[in-house]
Amino acid sequence: MLNAKEIASIAMFGALSAVITTVTNLPIFHFPPLPFLRFDMGEIIDFLAFLILGPLASVFVVIIHFLVISSFPGAQVPFASQAMKAASIFSTILGFMLVTKIKKEYVAVGGALLSRVAIMTLANYLFFLVFFPAYFGSSVNTLTKFLGISLSDYWSRFFILFLFLGIFNAIHALITTLVPLYILKISPQLVRVAASIKPVWITKYLNFSK
Repeated sequence: MLNAKEIASIAMFGALSAVITTVTNLPIFHFPPLPFLRFDMGEIIDFLAFLILGPLASVFVVIIHFLVISSFPGAQVPFASQAMKAASIFSTILGFMLVTKIKKEYVAVGGALLSRVAIMTLANYLFFLVFFPAYFGSSVNTLTKFLGISLSDYWSRFFILFLFLGIFNAIHALITTLVPLYILKISPQLVRVAASIKPVWITKYLNFSK
């Protein structure tokens, strides 16, 4: 069960991640080969909540994040785009969590990266080729124009798009995981404050004390 402090923290983290997602919707955060993809800095807050509060609480943080940003206009595909964002952070958390008990930071980060790339490759397949196939051609055209190449073969177009989608998700997984880990490493006082809410989840596996 979640206590009152955890519930308040969940609400705070969820609202903060949604705010950061909104205020960082700037060209500098977009992935140049596929500009509809954006490095969402709100994910850093989601993952920080996971590291501090644990897996269960982080689910609620991501749900709040998802619900708030779903109410804002401007998504490529309303609701579906936000659902893909939620799937991205959940897949990152899942991969990190599954290998955390090895107690090696680089292994956990690698697990997060592999999990995100694998799960989001499937999610992107469903998005581009099952539910919204109209976006496949336009996305490939944007990418090939950026690269200065021309591809007419279907499988070549498929490969190049999913290659760059995978690259984007790999980079994003590193940003999402490494930045919160670094924050905790350089801020032992944050760990102590967070411990007043509940034992900090990640300290069972990694040492952040100085």
